[in-house]
Amino acid sequence: TIEEHSDEEDSKDGASAVADKLQQFEMTAARVVARVQQQAPSARDAFEVQRKEALAEHAKQLHQLQQERARQQEQQQQQAHKQELARKQVKEQQQQSAVSPAAAAPPSTPAAANATASASGATQPPPATPAAVASPANSSTAAGAADPFAGMGLEEVKKKGADMFQAREWEGAKAAWEYVLQHAQPQGPLAIAVHSNLALLHVQSGAAEQALAHATAVMEATSPRDNTFHKALHRRALALTKLGKLEEAMADYRELNKLRGYSVQVENEMNALSERMCQSVPSASPAEPSTSPQQQQQQQQGQERSRKQYL
Repeated sequence: TIEEHSDEEDSKDGASAVADKLQQFEMTAARVVARVQQQAPSARDAFEVQRKEALAEHAKQLHQLQQERARQQEQQQQQAHKQELARKQVKEQQQQSAVSPAAAAPPSTPAAANATASASGATQPPPATPAAVASPANSSTAAGAADPFAGMGLEEVKKKGADMFQAREWEGAKAAWEYVLQHAQPQGPLAIAVHSNLALLHVQSGAAEQALAHATAVMEATSPRDNTFHKALHRRALALTKLGKLEEAMADYRELNKLRGYSVQVENEMNALSERMCQSVPSASPAEPSTSPQQQQQQQQGQERSRKQYL
């Protein structure tokens, strides 16, 4: 028999194949969705675990920092307490040493002294006047005058010197800062700061040689990159200018401009120094014939070129 195949059967077969593929696709998609849903909670759990670990580590570091800060504060308090005890001991020793042995001895009457002198055959000197007898009050006053900074810390003495400097009490500021230098660690931060202060004090008070020495001490103990070095270099230039060492002063100013950059104050000081250097050039003697206007103009141009060269 001959089987007949119609187009309707072909269309049914094609629709069935498409339906099968769609069903397979849906099953595959369902498996993917199920796998993603299974993995998502585990990823969230892992992220939560990492977040908790990070928070715990941060809390641990914060606790360590707090403990370290508390330990440092305790050490500072102990050190301050030791310094206070040391200052009290020094003050007590100074007060004890200020007491005169004559004042501590039991007083003797003039009659008893004369009787003793008569028995020994010696001549008794006249009794001392009240002004000549050393009293504890006078001794302590003299000790305080000899050491006006007794019982004070070095930072406190440094601040007192700064207050005196602001009041233009040069001698008092100098005494305070030199006291700090005698007791501070050489080339330590405190000593360097006081050397810098003394350099400025001597520049303003006119003691250029001492200002030069203190400024040089600061520069030897610091780096050219430090601002303290720049201040000392500037003060050394001022001291050299006062000493008449104009070439060396100009060299310091140029070095200062290289290290610190442009400054209006330094520029003005360099201009004044340049004018002073031009004026120091010897002029023509009166015996020489007067110059023509053209020669005078040439001399002025030469002086201007010299001033620009120094700048």
